[in-house]
Amino acid sequence: PTVSISMEAIQDKLHHLLIKEKTDNEVIFDWIEESVDDPTMKSNKFIRALMTSVCESAITGSGSSARVLPEVIKNRGDLLQKYLDHRAESELQALYALQALVHKLEHPQGVLRTLFDTLYDEDIISEDGFNQWEKSKDPNEQEGKGVAMKQVVQFFTWLREAEDDVSDS
Repeated sequence: PTVSISMEAIQDKLHHLLIKEKTDNEVIFDWIEESVDDPTMKSNKFIRALMTSVCESAITGSGSSARVLPEVIKNRGDLLQKYLDHRAESELQALYALQALVHKLEHPQGVLRTLFDTLYDEDIISEDGFNQWEKSKDPNEQEGKGVAMKQVVQFFTWLREAEDDVSDS
């Protein structure tokens, strides 16, 4: 890219491509490669913008009837994996973005848990990433954290049990 693009413009475009047009991943890859420079692609704000748009596109309904369509996340797996690239900081930022999104949606039941399950099952976010988020005490990331933690207690219980099973065998 030759012209610098603002984060706001990136967010708007991602929102448009993912939510309004439900565009193919290839089109989104192409747009990102053409429009977003490398340092921006690796930036926390970009990761958050991408994660927010992808997850918003997977949520149907609103208020207490909001539900996640896991297949939407699965279809966007390549997109998330490419830019998160299994980097610890990116995974953490992605989870902060989810926390903020679910907080904005007023914590509809089951949404965060389904997102966590799907992101884990699809190998988009690692066990370490989830554990890092759980332990995070970042003062800038506390809004909605307590409620979010309560919603995913069972996820972390399951994660630890799965860990124990692996170490037992």
